Amino acid sequence: MPAQNQSSGNGLRLFLYWLVVGLPLVWGIWNTVLKLPALFK
Repeated sequence: MPAQNQSSGNGLRLFLYWLVVGLPLVWGIWNTVLKLPALFK
């Protein structure tokens, strides 16, 4: 049974890593999209 428990922990760790990488990435893309109209004026 320890393998199943470890697998669950790895899934949570993987989710947290994606969150750490994904949130700043989404924030940067969102800010870029908001500033796009100023580039085309």
